[in-house]
Amino acid sequence: MKSSSILLLITIFSFIEASFAQQNKWQLWATGLPQGTFPKLAIAKNHDIYYGLVGTSSPKGIIYKSNTLLSNGHFEEMPIIPIPKSITNNIQEIICNDNNEPIVGIFRSDISEPFIFKYNSSNNSWLPVNVDHPPVLGAFCMAKSPNGNIWVGAKWSYIYKSTDQGNSFKRIDETAIVKNNYPCYYPSWGGVPSDGAIYSLNVDQKGRLYAGTEGAGIIYSDDDGTSFHPADYFACQSSNATLKDSLSPMKALSYTGNLGALGFTKNDDLIFNGTNLWAFNWKQSLGFADMDQHKVYEVNGLAPYLISAGLQVTKIVTTDNGHIYLHSGSNSSTPKDSVGIYTSLDGINWHIFNDGISSVINGQSQGALAVDGNTVFFATHDGKIWKYESSTTTSIHHQTIENNIKIFPNPASTKLYFDNPFEHKLISIYNSNASLAQISTISNQQIDISTLSNGLFYFKINFENKIWVGKFIKQNL
Repeated sequence: MKSSSILLLITIFSFIEASFAQQNKWQLWATGLPQGTFPKLAIAKNHDIYYGLVGTSSPKGIIYKSNTLLSNGHFEEMPIIPIPKSITNNIQEIICNDNNEPIVGIFRSDISEPFIFKYNSSNNSWLPVNVDHPPVLGAFCMAKSPNGNIWVGAKWSYIYKSTDQGNSFKRIDETAIVKNNYPCYYPSWGGVPSDGAIYSLNVDQKGRLYAGTEGAGIIYSDDDGTSFHPADYFACQSSNATLKDSLSPMKALSYTGNLGALGFTKNDDLIFNGTNLWAFNWKQSLGFADMDQHKVYEVNGLAPYLISAGLQVTKIVTTDNGHIYLHSGSNSSTPKDSVGIYTSLDGINWHIFNDGISSVINGQSQGALAVDGNTVFFATHDGKIWKYESSTTTSIHHQTIENNIKIFPNPASTKLYFDNPFEHKLISIYNSNASLAQISTISNQQIDISTLSNGLFYFKINFENKIWVGKFIKQNL
């Protein structure tokens, strides 16, 4: 490939590779906040930002408030939450409704006591929220739909829904709904008769609600919780819905457990994690699902076995311009420089990005991510908050570009063949507008391109800590 072609490829990939622009590093934005374990962040529509801690030695039930438009984060202590005597943690989760009011969830051991509290801006106080059927322990995760509905996932194991900005919640027994429509699904692949705890919730731009469970993988609802479906499109045999389809190509969505994080690409492709992904030899324990094409892949770019437990990733966030971020948690068996923030643009190829963060990066800060437009905020457990302005201008970062890939034929109509040793590697294919057109796994040194339209395409393969790039022409004969 001539040098001009290499420059063209790099120019194309400057728009599609998750990387860093302008200052290329995180900036310290706020200091002096209470220190503890597992910080939590939430941002309201009016740019107010809220900070709390799951574990703290300071007085419990206090949330701190600032605004993301401030040049330096100055946080103020809010009125204390009337937490119950049986509280077993501090602030488990925070979310904001469409009225810019924060809502928090806690764990408590006495089911007669409240576990959700909402801030009333009119009288500057926190009030317990009415719930029709309380859970055993409390709120573990929260999400908000584009229509304003607020969701809470609880141990053990219901999903709760609010249609009145968080003033009240009603229980949804998602296990019973799935059992009724997909009788093969329980007992789950792990042998349990229900999904256990709801460990993660998230809603895509189209309003689809996903739930990550303890024992039954991922389920979703397209109708605000009236019905639920396995994310594994082939979970049950088509001829007999009482029998599992053990050959399902999406089995990783059903089999994964302790599913702590769900996230999305700009195109609403699903990103997920879980401990049982090791059963598929997915050493990075992070997956990508194209829910329209019903295909599932392991991602690239994380250190092998970096995620050693499912809940080590508890938040995946996406900016308005499509940059995706997660915190990897920690693993004592992997190098320290592999732990921390990872970023991606396509959900498949990830790169570490701790540049500028001087705090200790470890598992005590996992999940402390929030996004306001194209600005990402990250809280470390030493009472500091960092921010990064994610620009639409991107560039290849910390990666070597290789272009000596031999492909044939070119032009190609149905199959594209590789001479290089890329067997079982993922290949991302982009059209001339730098839009993702296809993700495939190279098998027998070839991929199927029959569904692509005629035209020029660029491709990218992550292999041996390098980005391998090339281009080809699709032309039907």
